[in-house]
Amino acid sequence: VILIVTIIPVIVVRRFSRSFNTQRVVTQLSFFVGINLGVIGLGTLKTSSIPMGIAFPGTACNYLFYNVGNCGVYQVQHFLSGGIFETFPYLIMLFLAFLVMFVTIGKGWCGWTCPLGLFQDLMTSIRKKLRINHHHVTPFQREIFAVVKYAMLFIGIVLSVIIGFNLMSYYLPIGDIYRPLCQVCPAYPMATLGQSFLSIAPRIGSRHIPIWSIATMLLFFGASLKIRRPFCRICSIGAMIGFFYKTSALSLHKDGMKCTKCGMCYRSCPVDIIEVM
Repeated sequence: VILIVTIIPVIVVRRFSRSFNTQRVVTQLSFFVGINLGVIGLGTLKTSSIPMGIAFPGTACNYLFYNVGNCGVYQVQHFLSGGIFETFPYLIMLFLAFLVMFVTIGKGWCGWTCPLGLFQDLMTSIRKKLRINHHHVTPFQREIFAVVKYAMLFIGIVLSVIIGFNLMSYYLPIGDIYRPLCQVCPAYPMATLGQSFLSIAPRIGSRHIPIWSIATMLLFFGASLKIRRPFCRICSIGAMIGFFYKTSALSLHKDGMKCTKCGMCYRSCPVDIIEVM
């Protein structure tokens, strides 16, 4: 069912539409529907090796009441906070699943299938309708975003490991730092509040969202009206994919002999990437 929902629309739009933007939107929407098929009764795909369910980079937010697949970042934090030695086999399987995804698709996931990418592109469309000029991120600002991105991933992993060794619980309630990267991800409050509003999930979850998570969501929507794909610039999934970028089977390439240095690729790129291999 997932393959039908995700693959067939992509094949059809590739066959009958020459518009690049149309192909991207249809692909994003089909995958968004595919990872949320749990609403109609499809459960999470689970194996003995991955007891929480199949995890692909940024697949379905784990805070979705009905989800098909789970967010890989959530699972990394979950297994690390359970103790490295106790959950080592699951971490190995998770790493292998990541490796397959990163090497085969790479940042194609970010540009074509990520649910948060879909919402950011929607905010860009709204910005254009409102005729709000977007801000081109400067190279220096890109460096700052890169530092923040990898620092967030490092801190999230370290805190999860500390929780796993019970080193922090003596000084701070674990609930205050549990799943640290999820606490600053806009998908968490968006999924929880959205399901509560649609009566898909119990409303109790929406009453316990930390204030900083709400602030992150509001900042996410506000920044998306001025900067193209702001969260992609600090996303932990993007940080992990970045380690495998040059080995990915799917990537952008340009013919250096035909390049006229016009800057069109830089101006059209939603995350202001200058270098194209």
